[in-house]
Amino acid sequence: MKTIIALSFLVILITGCGVSNLVSLEEEGLLTKHPIRITDSTNVNGLTVRANISRSDRESLSFSNEIPEGDSTSFSHFAFDVPRFQFNGEVEFSFGDHVAFLSGLSFAKINGKEFLGTHLGISFFRIGKINTIRFDIGAKFQKLNYRLIYAKTYENIFSEDRVRVYNVNSSGNYRNLFLGFTINGNNKEAFLNYFLSYMLAYQTFFDFPSNSLNPGYDLNSAFHSLSFGVFKNIDHLGKLIFGARITNYQFDFGEVSPFDLFLQYDFSLF
Repeated sequence: MKTIIALSFLVILITGCGVSNLVSLEEEGLLTKHPIRITDSTNVNGLTVRANISRSDRESLSFSNEIPEGDSTSFSHFAFDVPRFQFNGEVEFSFGDHVAFLSGLSFAKINGKEFLGTHLGISFFRIGKINTIRFDIGAKFQKLNYRLIYAKTYENIFSEDRVRVYNVNSSGNYRNLFLGFTINGNNKEAFLNYFLSYMLAYQTFFDFPSNSLNPGYDLNSAFHSLSFGVFKNIDHLGKLIFGARITNYQFDFGEVSPFDLFLQYDFSLF
């Protein structure tokens, strides 16, 4: 037994132990976006359909770090390809004048590939004569593709350290929770009514499990999203909604705030 332990220790000294570092991460997938949930008397005890199309001001969230020449083990690059245009649809079932259940999907193309996400949630609201206040809670389900590069340094007391670089192409299905708050005007006499919507959500960018070569890597971010705009009630036809959205993502290595414009149409089936 002592001989085996001694031989194992000798092998570690000769071959070296390894230290893994994430070097680069590239991804593509949908961002968490939802239709704006305008609520008034037409949403009570019925089914509401929402169709939202948004246009982002960018097609990638990216960061690059300057690292010393010859350094192949420090984190240097993050890029997340996102769609310029994204469709978000939703169906909502309202029970009474305070509670609703909702289900929806998101669709877009990125680099020629189709991406689909879904979400489920529950809403609590209060319809007033002038304003409506609404709270939403739910979960979003989506797939992300990623390519990561990590380097493993093998330290050796008898020779120079060796560095091996590994490339991994994979994908993952993730569940992300969200909380939302919306206030909208409810003045039937006004030509246009306003809305203001805030969302706090959790986005998983990737979660790479550990193995014999690495300790495992993950990247997650809670983010804030603020939407604002106006909507027009069209008698017996529904609502036409115009708005803008700014979202802030914060990471250990930086932050980014994409901005998008959107157009939405709501109608009630009964």
